[in-house]
Amino acid sequence: METKLLLAVWLVLHTAYCLPKDCGECEPDACPEIDCPSNMTTKDACSCCGVCLREEDEVCGGKHWSEGRCVEGYYCTADPDNADEKPGVCNCKYPYRVCGSDGKDYDTYCQLRFTSWRSKKMGGDKIHKVHKGFCEFAPIITIPPTDVRNTTGNTVFMSCEVKSNPSSQIVWKFKKDEEDEGVDLPADYANTFCSFRGGPHTNKVTGWVLIEGLQKTNAGIYQCFASNAFGNDTSTVYVEVQEEEL
Repeated sequence: METKLLLAVWLVLHTAYCLPKDCGECEPDACPEIDCPSNMTTKDACSCCGVCLREEDEVCGGKHWSEGRCVEGYYCTADPDNADEKPGVCNCKYPYRVCGSDGKDYDTYCQLRFTSWRSKKMGGDKIHKVHKGFCEFAPIITIPPTDVRNTTGNTVFMSCEVKSNPSSQIVWKFKKDEEDEGVDLPADYANTFCSFRGGPHTNKVTGWVLIEGLQKTNAGIYQCFASNAFGNDTSTVYVEVQEEEL
């Protein structure tokens, strides 16, 4: 019992010591209205009025946290217990990309923690880290090839951009018509060339088909087929070939 009483006295004295001397009596009705971009608030240095929590790269610290505290997942570069130190900024302690349980990518683990905290404050679910790096997902063709209409002898170029994680394999397929079973290019077409490479952005690959000296036999249905361990995506285009007028 005596121990609990001493602990209670210590907490009262310690709290009084930590608070600014000019706090006075708290009058909640006199507190100013606040509008926080993050929708996250805390109590001021006097534990009375609400103040906005600071986000990444915003000013924080100051004596008795007069310049504000950071949102969950961030730390202030200044020491508020040092009266002579200038205010700091909110920085992330875990600056690496993560995949969240909501299926979204976050540039830093701090962003995920803050989003999770905000979600819970708004009555939503907690978001936890699944793993470092980008989330894994099936291919999505972000820029599909377009239909082609050209004359014999010309050069035709088609491209297909795909986003996925892990990276996709791109295969170009060709069919004479809807009834044809089709083949994987370049097959036996000596004037047809295929290639693909990573980019132009992270988690993206781009595939190409180049047809030099277009012939009537190149007319038909072309498919960009992208696949990885999580699924696939396909985009279909038509190439129409006309005889060159003499």
